[in-house]
Amino acid sequence: LPILPSLDFYLAWPMRQLSATLTAGLLRLNGFSVHVEGVAIAWQDQLLLFDGPCSGIRMLWAALLLTSILSFISRIGPWRYGGALIATAVLAIFANALRAASLFYLETGFIPDMQGPVFHELVGITSFVMLGILLVFGFHRQNERMKSCA
Repeated sequence: LPILPSLDFYLAWPMRQLSATLTAGLLRLNGFSVHVEGVAIAWQDQLLLFDGPCSGIRMLWAALLLTSILSFISRIGPWRYGGALIATAVLAIFANALRAASLFYLETGFIPDMQGPVFHELVGITSFVMLGILLVFGFHRQNERMKSCA
């Protein structure tokens, strides 16, 4: 069975709603009067849709894979691995909300010099790289802590 495409299908809609809700919350904290309509953010007369790629599901899968690799390299036990997967999922969801909030500024024209698909992709890549660095740093710090306890 194609597991990842099936999971993408079943998780994409809830992830799109969650991403839109978290992003709207971040934007409200920044003083914007936005609200969620289905899987879109409504602001003034614009409706910013969260499509499949905006759900963050691919970022989540990649982050879980990175965590699995780091867990294998670190030789952590199953309980710590489970905790790492949960923490990674939470971090990936919030990283995606930050990415979407950043894209709000690009897509609505607040940053006129950064228009177009190149900057859109650059924001996505940057947010994933930052998430990856955070994960690697977290594992490194945990490994150092475990070595000092031994």
